Parts: sequence; structure tokens; C-alpha cells
Amino acid sequence: MRKINNSLVYSPSDLINFIESPFASWMDRALLEGLDDVVPDEVNEERQLVAEEGNKHEEEYLESIIKEGSKVFKVEPKGRQPIEDTKDAIKRKEEVVFQATLELGNFRGNADFLFYNAEEDLYEVWDTKLARKSKPYFIVQLCCYSEMLAAVQGRPPKKMGIILGDGEKDDYLVDDFYDYYLRVKADFLAMMEQWTPENRPEPIALAEHGRWAGTVDDCLKGTGRLFR
Repeated sequence: MRKINNSLVYSPSDLINFIESPFASWMDRALLEGLDDVVPDEVNEERQLVAEEGNKHEEEYLESIIKEGSKVFKVEPKGRQPIEDTKDAIKRKEEVVFQATLELGNFRGNADFLFYNAEEDLYEVWDTKLARKSKPYFIVQLCCYSEMLAAVQGRPPKKMGIILGDGEKDDYLVDDFYDYYLRVKADFLAMMEQWTPENRPEPIALAEHGRWAGTVDDCLKGTGRLFR
């Protein structure tokens, strides 16, 4: 979640945060709006290690498909025009597009891999995850990328998939989960449209609050200026 030219721009990861903790989504927006006393937790060693391992898994998979002979076009996310570079790669029907930059409306994000399915003449979105089995919010994230991809290639992909931490692959039919994804997205956008400094949701004790876990501890203890 960020602001570009004073407009809110969301990522598929923002939907994951919302599914796990609406409180965390509210706090992300509060931080963006510059609310007083809104301070996220510092990145701890464990989270940093998980992030590094995730990047390593992604790079190892990339190297493995290159060694197997796949032709990969790498989009430079920090380049001059990553969105246009992604569109051009899709038009050229590159076999694999790595770190594709996609956008639609006020959503924008970088998909790990787009694989060209010659039989369907469509690209499919695939993400690498450290987990040993798929989780529901992984699929919501993939649906978001798939919707953005459909805007580029003119048709929605039929499939999407996850490369798990042990190398196993799970694939899914987009249509099987798309309605659920749209409901999640609508609920998230409604929360953002109705956001005010006063309508903070209460945190759920056992939810995953990410960088707001310390703030939740203060809330449950009744301490911290936000909760007095």
C-alpha cells in the first residue's frame, strides 16, 4: 500500500494482510496517512531470514528452469518502464516472463513468473512460496495477478499455480476461486474507501498481524496511546 501522485495504490499482498488481519490493513493505512503514534514493529531477524529464504527459493527455481532450457525474459522492476516492458514481452509471447509488473485500476504488483501456455495461447501466473503446502490466501494473491494479467492479454488465464518450498507444484483453475477473490477484494476496497481515524477494527487475538503484532499486544493490554 502506497500513494502515487496522491492516489492510493494497492498490491496483491495487501489483500493477504486483509484476510489475515483487517486490523493490520487499517494500521497500514493509518501509517500511510501519517496518524500520530502509529509505529510498526522493527523487522526482526526471524522475519528477515524468512524473506531472504523466500528470495533464495525464487532465484533457485529461476536458475533451474534456465538450466532446463527455458527462455526467460527478466523485467527490471526498478527500470524506466517495467509495465510497458511486461506488456511487450507478452505481445512477443516470451516463453517465461520473470518479475512481470502488472496493474489494473488501483492495484499494481510484480508476479514471480508468467508461463506461456502455447496450447491455450495464454499466460499463467505462478508464484514461489516457502510453504510446504498451499494456503488459501496464496490463491487470492494469484487471482489478483490473474485479473491484472487478463487486462493485458485480453482473456483471463485458465490456470494459475504455486511452486512450493519443497519443489512441488500446485495448480488451480482460476474460475474455481475467482468469485471468492472478488468478494475479498470488494470488502478490502470498502474498508479503504470508508477508512477514518476513528473506525479502527478491533484486533483478533490469534490472527497474524505482521508488523503490527507489538501494537496488538499494547491493545490487548490496554496500553499505548492509541488505546487509551
